[in-house]
Amino acid sequence: DELLTKENVPSYDIIYPSKLEEGEVPLERVVGHKNQKKEILSVISWFKQSKELKAKGVSIPKGILLFGEPGNGKSLLIKEIIKCCECPVFVFRGEQANVVEGIVETFKRAREVGHAIIVFDELDLLINKERRVIRALQENLDGVESDDDILILSATNYLREIPDPLLRHGRLDKLINISYPTGEDALELLKKHFKE
Repeated sequence: DELLTKENVPSYDIIYPSKLEEGEVPLERVVGHKNQKKEILSVISWFKQSKELKAKGVSIPKGILLFGEPGNGKSLLIKEIIKCCECPVFVFRGEQANVVEGIVETFKRAREVGHAIIVFDELDLLINKERRVIRALQENLDGVESDDDILILSATNYLREIPDPLLRHGRLDKLINISYPTGEDALELLKKHFKE
């Protein structure tokens, strides 16, 4: 995509999004999910102004968790959200051998950048590898609750697989249900696929 430049590192990909083109509508490629997109764009907008808002004592969400059945657009949403972010985006690679070490390394690098987003797609698969992974995420998410200027963007097919401690305030505290499209959204999606 011409909007993105990418740098590859063992634990993560760093994506440097450029600004959207004039007239380009954020999340336009995602069919339906009107209310969910509005919520997501609000959090991204707050994050872009995070320093000013924190200075005024305004608390903003530290982490977004998109959840819902497989195949309903969570990964596409994440790809489109990344285009709306005007800061480095660290996309964690869950396939690496030492996941715990990778999580620590990713958070460390994001903190060095100072204003960044970390993406964990398919979070349920990541944490199912071992309990130490959950602990590493908890410890690093608690670090985000301090003065770190980092937003976590994650997705899961199975919300019940995500331990409650990860969903506490200051961790993944903004849950957004991405359900199957119905009615007009389903018709629009069908038309889009036939057109393509």
